[in-house]
Amino acid sequence: MATTKSYIFYSFDKIMSWTGYSFQENASNLYVKLVKPEFFENGIDTEARTTYTNISSMASYVITDVGSVQPIINLFTSESTDKMSILLVANDYNWYPSTVIARGAVIYDGAGNLICLIDFVTSQSSVGGTFNIPFSRGIIRIR
Repeated sequence: MATTKSYIFYSFDKIMSWTGYSFQENASNLYVKLVKPEFFENGIDTEARTTYTNISSMASYVITDVGSVQPIINLFTSESTDKMSILLVANDYNWYPSTVIARGAVIYDGAGNLICLIDFVTSQSSVGGTFNIPFSRGIIRIR
């Protein structure tokens, strides 16, 4: 998986600005689900990031049959020296064994709030093997 694009959901952007959301305090309550290619058919635009506010609103687009949902492990933040951005990094996320085709992933918190959408740019698949998202290279950069 070489290139990815990340999008912050507008509802989460409001939560961050209003409450001073702490990724470190919520690290054990952040989860990942894979997203079906159909979600990306019309492109990711303002409407998609505004319409979907929680994981249940995306129920028809998330892939639920690839094993149990587990929290993101060893999440840490790295703040830029100019304090203008934060990079979230964590252990790589793996589903095994899995036979799946996904075009992206969504990160959400324990309350179901959608945080970020990761677009893999093209559909990725695994057949009876490991489906891996390399979070150790960085999940999202928030500016």
